[in-house]
Amino acid sequence: MMTLRDRVGDGIPNHPAISRIIEQHLIEYYCREERSLKEACRSAQVDAEIVLGELRGVVSHNHNQHESNFATLSLTGTCDEFESTHYQYLKQELPRLKHLIAKVLSVHGDQHAWLLLLADFIDLLCKELNPHMFKEEQILFPVIRTIEQTKSVPKFSFGSVDI
Repeated sequence: MMTLRDRVGDGIPNHPAISRIIEQHLIEYYCREERSLKEACRSAQVDAEIVLGELRGVVSHNHNQHESNFATLSLTGTCDEFESTHYQYLKQELPRLKHLIAKVLSVHGDQHAWLLLLADFIDLLCKELNPHMFKEEQILFPVIRTIEQTKSVPKFSFGSVDI
């Protein structure tokens, strides 16, 4: 259980989602941060008890979160799950990840050249995933939904779909 005495970033390796709460409150955290959560909240002029409650809520939610059982979902349900959960998450987190790596690179890039490779990899990942997700949302998932609704495979302008 997190406390106000814990160091600011202690929980992030096990619960990366808490970094969003810390950032939303404009609380600075760094590698090897020694300040307690209480001290960091005081510096950011935010109520430490409120932040602690939000952090505990995220940790609790992550522990209680269940994975989707794709075997039990319909084809439409699977498409919906990808769009609403996984793609929504990626659309929110990929830009944030690019921002974070840029921040780390600006501070530690001189000492750790591999960070530049990581930043390039993340950029490449975004350039690959974004068009992929767009095509699935705009073309493939509507086709899958149509096939499931009509129980047939109509002709499509882009060719065929093999079931």
